[in-house]
Amino acid sequence: MAKKVNYFIIVLMLLLFTAIIAGGEEVRWETSSNHTLHQGEMISKGGFVVSAFDFDTRSDTVSITIFKGNTTVSQDVLGAGGMSTYNDDIKIIVRELWGGDRKDQWVKIEVFLRKRPGLAISISTDKNEYKPQNTVSATVTVRNNGNDKIQRVELNIDSGLESVYQNSRYYFGEIQNGKSEKIIMEYRVPLLSESKYITVTANASGIDWKNVTYTASASKKITVLPVQYLEIKKMFTDSLFLHETASAYIKIRNTGNVDLKSIQVTDEIPAGFELKNGTGLKWNLSLKPGEETSYFYLLKPVYSGNLSVPAAAAEFTVNGANYTVESNRPHVLVRGPRPVITKTTKSSVVAPGDEINVAISVKNEGDLPAIISITETLPQGVSLVKGKLSLNQVLNRSEIQTFDYTVTVNNFGKTDFPPATAEFTYSGADRNFTALSNIFSVLAVNSSGNSPEVTPPGTPIPAASTPGFESLIAAIAFMLLYFRTWFV
Repeated sequence: MAKKVNYFIIVLMLLLFTAIIAGGEEVRWETSSNHTLHQGEMISKGGFVVSAFDFDTRSDTVSITIFKGNTTVSQDVLGAGGMSTYNDDIKIIVRELWGGDRKDQWVKIEVFLRKRPGLAISISTDKNEYKPQNTVSATVTVRNNGNDKIQRVELNIDSGLESVYQNSRYYFGEIQNGKSEKIIMEYRVPLLSESKYITVTANASGIDWKNVTYTASASKKITVLPVQYLEIKKMFTDSLFLHETASAYIKIRNTGNVDLKSIQVTDEIPAGFELKNGTGLKWNLSLKPGEETSYFYLLKPVYSGNLSVPAAAAEFTVNGANYTVESNRPHVLVRGPRPVITKTTKSSVVAPGDEINVAISVKNEGDLPAIISITETLPQGVSLVKGKLSLNQVLNRSEIQTFDYTVTVNNFGKTDFPPATAEFTYSGADRNFTALSNIFSVLAVNSSGNSPEVTPPGTPIPAASTPGFESLIAAIAFMLLYFRTWFV
């Protein structure tokens, strides 16, 4: 019987000892700080507020109060060497105090805060944009930025993508302060019909030795591009003179893994150019995977400047879905003069015979001088009164020249003035070029402001306009009135 009792006591002591070992981990305090508090003063430390008041000169003590938020969590009366703690989170030791002079009572304290872990996550990817069938490589780093270890760390990673081989959940026994753990994830890029943003997220949690939980999270957004069945590129002469010829080259390649049939390719002539050869810019073709073809055509510039070239487009259908792919948009610099002609008048409504002044202004907006000849043509029914109808001039870059003339409009109604026409060339050019001004109209009316109505030839004359018809109507009305009076 005595042996059984002894055995029971030994087992009980072992269990008690194990519990003490498991739950009696010593508090680890971080480096302390020293402060001097006078009567009623406070300091803030680690989320706590510490105050000193009620100095007792008879017992050489002071009341030390610890606040958390607006709540008093600890209050102790301490003498030199006394200590006050709260929840193993903060410890205060009174090192020295003086309460003899009521006007200058103070206490020197040393404040300790418990060491804590600090959990942080970062996510990085090898690229920010991924094409179909690429592999996303994401590195997730979990760091302990605190000054104490963190235990039972759990990491969850989610992207909505298919993982190549890894799990999405990881466990770490502990991470020491200042240390980190790194996980590399690989995902398969899905086949999408349109571009899409995908977010990789990571969440981690862990506890300290007091079972306080710490959490952290992070995210990284990446772009997944749609399936690229077709690639179309456009090459264009990047610089030329106005008298030269530009070449356009379109290359189309099937970059997918399916046959593409009835591909409709269209292009358009850039502003400032005209087609030199060919009848149109539309093509129909089919391409097998990896197959490519190209088209070539020539254009002539019609004016100079830094010009934009529109994109070529290809339309096709895959599995019942319609796709449109556009090429790049090149730019071209066309060198040469560029006369811009403006034709104006201040008289838009006149009476026949009134004099009208017409002004012609031309500015060279190109980068080379122009040898220019402007000729005006008067519309029918307009007579020149004075001035000249032409200009022959060398026009330097940004230079402006003007001339004017006076005319009369001889007919009623609207008269359209045609555009002024300029023929120009420049040094090194092998041909002449043409530029046109704007057009305007002038309305000729009578002095009352109305144009007289003119009866078109062959129009029947209304009966009301026949001579004597008004008198006949009056006579018939008089006779009817006479007979009515007679019979009444």
